[in-house]
Amino acid sequence: MNERVTEQIVRKLLNDQGYFFNQHLVIDEQISSIPKIDKLLKTASKKGLGKGFPEFLISSNQNPDFLIVIECKGDIKNHQSPNLDKYADYAVDGSILYASYLSSEYDVLAIGVSGQNLSELKITHHLFLKNSSRFEKIFGDQLLTFDNYIEGYIHSPQKFNQEYEGLLEYSKEINDFLHTKKVKESQRSLLISGILLALQNDAFLVSYKKYTTADQLAKNYQAKPFRM
Repeated sequence: MNERVTEQIVRKLLNDQGYFFNQHLVIDEQISSIPKIDKLLKTASKKGLGKGFPEFLISSNQNPDFLIVIECKGDIKNHQSPNLDKYADYAVDGSILYASYLSSEYDVLAIGVSGQNLSELKITHHLFLKNSSRFEKIFGDQLLTFDNYIEGYIHSPQKFNQEYEGLLEYSKEINDFLHTKKVKESQRSLLISGILLALQNDAFLVSYKKYTTADQLAKNYQAKPFRM
């Protein structure tokens, strides 16, 4: 079986889905044109030695924290191993290996593709979230548009849980900070709500950094109240 045939099929599918016509996308093959990504792949060889060379790497300047990596195999028998640990021999396994390295800096959609024609083509997706050792199967068995992937990724339970946990952690940090500033617990939610409302005002958002002290800021906006 010829792996290059599979790559040609994927390339055509990407073209049909508009990837090559999207000015916001960077589509690399084997080697990334983005230094940060290239550096992450320097030790990601599927055989455990040296650099990794995924078939396709897709990134977007509009969604810089999200990355797609695609690994291909010619024979559908080499689509996926039982334990997902035969990185050099199976498409899904290889995509998972690359994603495990890239996920130290990105949320990564790992796609394994195998087959020599559209009728037998196998496609499997796994989502890795940044700084997580866990990954989960997502989407179906078809190659989707980039917009579809972004929409599904943003609204996935995995991403929701990650952001929720991050919000809880950040809330704890804010609470601890306000405690050190001796802001009463009963007043903290009111203070945060006021800040969030103020930041929705364009004039305030642009000007508040010009004031060097809290007193100056308070006096200025007390004298000139703004409207939302």
